[in-house]
Order: sequence, then C-alpha cells, then structure tokens
Amino acid sequence: MPKVILTQTQNCRKRPRNIEEKTDNIKTVEICSQENPVILANFQNGSLEKFDNVTFSLFEKTNSKEEKALVAETDRLSYVGYSRLHEDKNYKYAVAVLDKNSSKVQIHEARITQMQPCIHGDESIDDVTDSGTSFVQKNDSLTSVFGSTKRKRAMQSRLNNKLGEKVLDQSVGKAAQNMITGSPSLVQNLITPVKHEEITASVIPPFDRSATRACDVYLLEDVVPDNVLYSLSSEAHTLADAQPGQIAQWTTEAKYPSFVLRNLKALPVETGARIHRAQCLLYYHYLIILYNLKYSQYRKKDALPAECPIAVKGHLYEMFTLSTEDHNGKKTRTIPLKLKDKIVCYIIVLALHIEQFHLGLAEIMKDVKLSVNKCIQHCRALGCKVNSKKGDKTTQSYYLTLPVPLTFPTMAKQKGKR
Repeated sequence: MPKVILTQTQNCRKRPRNIEEKTDNIKTVEICSQENPVILANFQNGSLEKFDNVTFSLFEKTNSKEEKALVAETDRLSYVGYSRLHEDKNYKYAVAVLDKNSSKVQIHEARITQMQPCIHGDESIDDVTDSGTSFVQKNDSLTSVFGSTKRKRAMQSRLNNKLGEKVLDQSVGKAAQNMITGSPSLVQNLITPVKHEEITASVIPPFDRSATRACDVYLLEDVVPDNVLYSLSSEAHTLADAQPGQIAQWTTEAKYPSFVLRNLKALPVETGARIHRAQCLLYYHYLIILYNLKYSQYRKKDALPAECPIAVKGHLYEMFTLSTEDHNGKKTRTIPLKLKDKIVCYIIVLALHIEQFHLGLAEIMKDVKLSVNKCIQHCRALGCKVNSKKGDKTTQSYYLTLPVPLTFPTMAKQKGKR
C-alpha cells in the first residue's frame, strides 16, 4: 500500500516563500516511479488530534485501477475518501522527501483524497449496541427529551409511517389469504367483468320493472322507511303550519333548499296529506345537507344538525356513508363518489314522488350543485325521460318524467378515432 500523509486544508499549488534559502543544502534531485503515488489524506471536518490510532485501508475498482477509495478508522469515527489518478490533467501534486544524511531529494507523485466522516443514519445498516438499542433509537430518545417541537413532530411522523406500512402489509396479506382459502366463486367474481346494470342497481333505489304505474316503479317506502318518516312528525307540524311570512323569512335566511321552500307554499289542504308532504320535504332537506357536507364535516362524530332526529341520522349514516377504522382503532366516516351518486338518485326519486312524477330539474341542480349534463346522467340511470323547453335566447328548462314500463339506457360502444 502507498504511504499515506495526513494534511490540513491548504492550497498545495502555492509556491513557498524563500524557497531559495531552503534548497541550499540539496545536492541531487531524484524523480521516483509513478506507479505507487503518495496519498495525501485531507480531513475536511478538521485536523486529527492523535495520529497513532488511525488505520488506513486502500481499495480500488476491479475494472479500473485509477479509481481508489481510502478508508480511515479511528476509535470514534470512520472516514472515507475517493480519488482518481487523472482527476485533473491541468496540474499534478507532488511530495518531496529530503534525506538529511545524503542531502538527496526524492520527488513522488501524489494524489489528494478528501476524507469525509461516514455517519450511518439508516437503522437497517446501523449496528446494534450492547444495550440492544441502535443509533437511530438512541437519537429518537434524545429528540423526545431535548429536541425542538419541529424535530419531535418529524420523528413522530416517521414512526407513524413505519407503523402504518406494517399494518397495511399485514392487512393486505390477511385479506389475500382469506380470498385464496375462501370460496372459489369469490375469486371468480373478482375476475368476471361487472355489467353496467349491476353497477346502476347498487346506486339507485329498489325498482319493479313490471310496474304499470309510475308510483309503483320506485316505492316511497324503499326510499324513506315509515319509521324514519314517523320520527319527523314533530318538526313536520312546524313546516305544515308555517305562515307566508315565516316562509319568506326562511327564504331570506336560506334555511331550507329552494325545492322545499317552493313546495311549502303549495301543501295539500287535507291534514294527513299535508303532514306527510312536510315529512318528505324534511327528509329531502336532510339528504341535501348530507350531500353538501365537506370532508372535514362528515368526518365528525355527529355531522348532521342537532335538530335532526336520531332515527333519521342513523338511517342516513347507514345508507350513504362508510365507516373506516385506522391502525389506532379510531373510526372515521367517509362518503365516496359512488355513495354521492346514490344520494343524488334518492333525492331525484323522492322529488318525483313529491311532484307527482313531473319534475323540473332547475331546483334540483341548484340544491345539489350539479351541472346539467351530470344531473341528466343520473336521471337517465333511473330510467327517466328528460325533456327540454327553451325559454328566451339564453335559458333552457329541463323536465323529468318516469315512463312505464321501466327501461334503462344501454351502453353504446364508443368508436375510437381513426
């Protein structure tokens, strides 16, 4: 192995001062072989206090002798540096060795290697100490006691991500094992393509294709159960007895959707039918609230208003939300897009029953904040017929009917561009 000389950071290309005075005793100069150049080890983090306990090892690539790596090991740290023989062709480094006895100088070619401390931050490659804790674990314990708030937050986030990955791997593995060992029909269902009608049937209310009347295609009991309507009786009396002035105030405050406010002005005269219509309007109102909830709102434990009856809340959460549980056992509520579409379909069917199956879409689109095309897609998925009527030059109204017998649209194959 070539000789290693420890140096400090300095410009080696500067000419020393008074060099003539230092060369008076030199008699001969000998240029030595360049096969084994002297290695100058420059420690970038500072000079070493003790040189006795430093051991060096030199490694070179098997396919290239010009690229070499120098490793220095001390009691506290390890250092590594890389160098190439012809790293810079504009200049060369040299080391002059003076023999005081013979006054001869030997000049050896040298290469400078910048030594950097090697600190392992990865727990997977870090050695475990005698106490059973790794370097990363010790660092985390110090951070939890002496670290800043930002460092503690970053450490906690890293630990949570590690735990989440383990839980996810276990969950996926368990689900795959259950699927493999379970019924073969389950695997076959996953492979078999799902028909469009099956997807639509999971979103729209239960229907009867053979019904001869529009009111029998989608039964109101399948949209709003009787016990849910009964729980709305107390609040329905308030709506049924509302005077025009109270309705005007609700309109100004936007307390209820526009569809509800318009229908409150034309409730049936008969008391039973009047209360029943108010109950349906209240259920429509709570469906609109659930649909328009934001992400931060429907994740709360109780996302619906306090005046909403418990039976209505339980029914809406069960029908139109999903409950998920994280690795800490905390349950959260979500409303995926498929259930959003389901809410819209139930809203349209309920509005059809209220309007005697001749419905204008303007108020529905305003309440659910959907575009015309999106709302028409939901109506056609229910088997409804959409008619349009032009008003002035800039407006166009859309009306909805439910023809019998019930027919669903067929999925036409789209032709690709040539």
